Amino acid sequence: MTESNIVRIGTGAGFAGDRPLRALELVLAQQVAAQPLDYLVLECLAERTLSLRYRAMQSGGVGYDPRVAEWMRVLLPATASSSTCIVTNMGAADPNGAALVVRQVAQSLNLPPLRIAVVGENFAVTANETPATTTSTTATTTPLISSTYLGADAVLAGLRAFPNEKPHVVITSRVADPSLFVAPVVHHFGWSLDDYPRLAQATAMAHLLECGCHLTGGYFSHPAAVDLSHSQLAHTSMPFAECDANGLVTLRKPANSLGELSARTCAQQLVYEIGDPSAYITPDVTVSFANVSFEALSPHAVKLSGASSTGRSPTLLRMTPAPAGHKGFGEISYGGFGCVKRAHAAQLLVRDWMAQQWRWLGLDDAAVDAKLSRIASYLIGLNSLTLLPSMNSIGSGADLGVSEPPEVRLRMDGIFTNLDDAQMLAREVEALYTNGPAGGGGVVTNTQPELKLQRTLVPRDSVSFSVQSLHSTGPTDTTRATEYNATAELSKLSSRAPRQSETALSNNLPSTPAPANVSIPLYSCAHSRAGDKDNRINISIIPHHFADLGRLAAVVTPDWVRARFSSLLDGLGELAQNPESGNFATRDATSSVNVSVYTLPGCGALNVVIDGVLDGGVAVSRRIDRHGKTLSDVMLALHVTLP
Repeated sequence: MTESNIVRIGTGAGFAGDRPLRALELVLAQQVAAQPLDYLVLECLAERTLSLRYRAMQSGGVGYDPRVAEWMRVLLPATASSSTCIVTNMGAADPNGAALVVRQVAQSLNLPPLRIAVVGENFAVTANETPATTTSTTATTTPLISSTYLGADAVLAGLRAFPNEKPHVVITSRVADPSLFVAPVVHHFGWSLDDYPRLAQATAMAHLLECGCHLTGGYFSHPAAVDLSHSQLAHTSMPFAECDANGLVTLRKPANSLGELSARTCAQQLVYEIGDPSAYITPDVTVSFANVSFEALSPHAVKLSGASSTGRSPTLLRMTPAPAGHKGFGEISYGGFGCVKRAHAAQLLVRDWMAQQWRWLGLDDAAVDAKLSRIASYLIGLNSLTLLPSMNSIGSGADLGVSEPPEVRLRMDGIFTNLDDAQMLAREVEALYTNGPAGGGGVVTNTQPELKLQRTLVPRDSVSFSVQSLHSTGPTDTTRATEYNATAELSKLSSRAPRQSETALSNNLPSTPAPANVSIPLYSCAHSRAGDKDNRINISIIPHHFADLGRLAAVVTPDWVRARFSSLLDGLGELAQNPESGNFATRDATSSVNVSVYTLPGCGALNVVIDGVLDGGVAVSRRIDRHGKTLSDVMLALHVTLP
């Protein structure tokens, strides 16, 4: 690729809780290397974070990402001094409000005038202040409370908001994660939005970049496979990609940076949260990842190829927040001899006390049992990931059948149709201080209203969006307007020497395919990552040796998975589709778990998709691990016998 024929797109954030200094380090490293990024994408919005923004607005808070000022204070001095444009969905439910914060930060930093574009399906009213110019597509009829996954066309409108000039910042509402990366490529090369083969490659690139350090070694270190050193993890670089006019993509991290960028890290991210790999649906294009493959060019570069598509969906995904009841939870710790028995007795006491109150209020036994089914109980450090059924029993205590740990922490988590019940659960857990088994301490309780984002598909042509543009003013204090020194700033972030106690990267991968006809833990022959979408978990299984792909596929069948994961539902009712109905659905776990297992021959991976195991989805789940991230290691700990 020649310099004039490529566009460089970097990831600055892969989720709302990411680290601004890691993004800054990528920007500066590329500036010092004289290969500056054309675009830096901050992907900070998910179903859970969007529901949090709606909930914040209900209580008088802001509808945009509350960290937008923090991110801009860190990044704007570096990006404003170069040609790097920041593209971000931190606008969430109020992109206009976020843009005003960006402008305020730019002016407080005494930066040159900045061009800020705002794109959103809806704009909340913010402090009676409106941007300088406004253009719009068709009249917006979508209610303010809904949020549609917009595509690259919306981001393109933001990139084109300033005639003949590139914006410094484009801030959006809910835009599909890949579209944030696809739009800059389309804009740079002038591609048509009907050029599906090239859009497929750009979308594959985008999906790999969108989770940031997932691609470059973050969340990858595992003692059973690749054990990254402290320095490798502490200074893992954010990734970027180079794409040419034909859609050829090279995934990269800065030269000599730490972490790992390899075919295996790429394969793990490719399968993350995609469902059916032959039909990954985005607003821009429906992509097949089945034949995507990776070729390592160096320790810092991997070539991507093989994405394909035949078109795009006529519909877009719309999320509408709806009340999902009230969450109440309480925690208390027990230690030493009999701690498990005491914790189990404590949760049974809380259930009995709540049942007593409900009966005193006039509820019959059936209604009381229905309310008790809304409470999940588990012991952190013992069964908080797998939810052993006996911990949700409302009868007399049963033997948990587990070895005694030195300490456990009981958590009781319920979701109810009214606040009174949620507060009752919190109060009764606190009452254990003087009324429960001996030695309980460290009580923490809370209640909060919950919002569930209801998913519907709407016709593409029924969705509209608005584009607004505004400028920040120039420096008011010329003595502060000094030239930005990327080399000096980068030196502040440079890696420290490794700690004396740490070892270099440890590779525990076997040198040969897995043995046949021997029971082995899955982690000895494969690596994995889990991701969530609504009430669905997506678990990749990627063999260390390509020769094991077919052998694993013969064992890891839907029936095999269903039998091993059905226990995640035992003893739990699941919130009905209408949370205000007050009902929990009961079902047989084994028969109700829908499982699909897909093969991706291109990158040598299996994708296991399990519906209905996240207790209603991340927004309302009573699990300690709402996203089900830990279920990848629950899977890896299982034993398999390969043919």
